[in-house]
Amino acid sequence: MVADKVATDYLFRDGEYITIEQAKTVLINRNDLSDNERCYRYLQDKIAMNNQRFDMDTKVEKWGTLEKGVAIIYNQAFKELCKSGGFSDKAFLSWADRKGLIETQGGRMTKVKKVDGNPIRCVFLRLNDNIDKDGFEPVETMDKYEQEELPFK
Repeated sequence: MVADKVATDYLFRDGEYITIEQAKTVLINRNDLSDNERCYRYLQDKIAMNNQRFDMDTKVEKWGTLEKGVAIIYNQAFKELCKSGGFSDKAFLSWADRKGLIETQGGRMTKVKKVDGNPIRCVFLRLNDNIDKDGFEPVETMDKYEQEELPFK
């Protein structure tokens, strides 16, 4: 709330403070979000932030490909992504399978994808349909907090 006071008093000078109750409606308690849900959001963010790693035309290390709302991630890249975020890849895959967020094959958490004619095991992760091409998810507006006019002109 200190940042709100600084922004309101010194930056915008609009007198529009955010109350604790207003902030609580936007914030998510870490305890309310499981490690696996956080991992899913982390993976979505990493995919959105690193679109070039899924584009076969750019000259960078590839993590996989994107097809019809599904991130097809090379198995090793998936393990490294989970590790870099501090998440368990096996726990996440088990959770994601129960939630229907991954496509499986023959009882395995991965599927075979042909890459340059070679079969490679990949994680087929369904992406959130609400996320746009830039990785942003629309948020429902709250009319009573919506500002109709900018405080500065």
